[in-house]
Amino acid sequence: GYVGRIFEKLTSLGIDEHTIVFLSSDNGPHAEGGNDPYFFDSMGPLQGYKRSFHDGGIRVPLIVRWPGKVSPGIESETPWYFADVLPTVVDMLDGENPDGIDGVSVLPTLLGEEQDLSDRFLYWGTSGEGPGDVKSGAVRVGKWKAVIKDNEMSLYDLDTDIAGALDLAAKYPGVLERVRAFLKESVVPAN
Repeated sequence: GYVGRIFEKLTSLGIDEHTIVFLSSDNGPHAEGGNDPYFFDSMGPLQGYKRSFHDGGIRVPLIVRWPGKVSPGIESETPWYFADVLPTVVDMLDGENPDGIDGVSVLPTLLGEEQDLSDRFLYWGTSGEGPGDVKSGAVRVGKWKAVIKDNEMSLYDLDTDIAGALDLAAKYPGVLERVRAFLKESVVPAN
């Protein structure tokens, strides 16, 4: 396939052993242009597809190939997002990250080391009119995923419900309060 062609080209250029390759997607399956995201069960057990803040819309695999550094065949469930790419690449190159960025380096995870990012908040969304106001979006912290739609928040335990089918918002108001506090502190309206 096309990925094989990329690796063949890197080899033919003599740079294969000195090249780091990241392969991923920017979203889950889509329904655009008449595509049926359910036809091939592309999102598996996950709910939603592109433009949804459920995991079917935003959770995608990432493959990293770095010969001699990242062991082939290693899998990790550590969640990370695009904001983590810059600090990870800078860390790979022994550089210094700029101040004020939201991401963290996941290089330890890529190298097979333990890295606990379970207390870190990940956020996707569209801001409303005031600080912490989110019209639609999602927040993940550890096993918890809050999905916001029309200013209403649902809550899922991804350890026991990867599909995000059972809304636990009424059962865990303390988790929702943590999410709201994060949103109020971190989300500002776009100008």
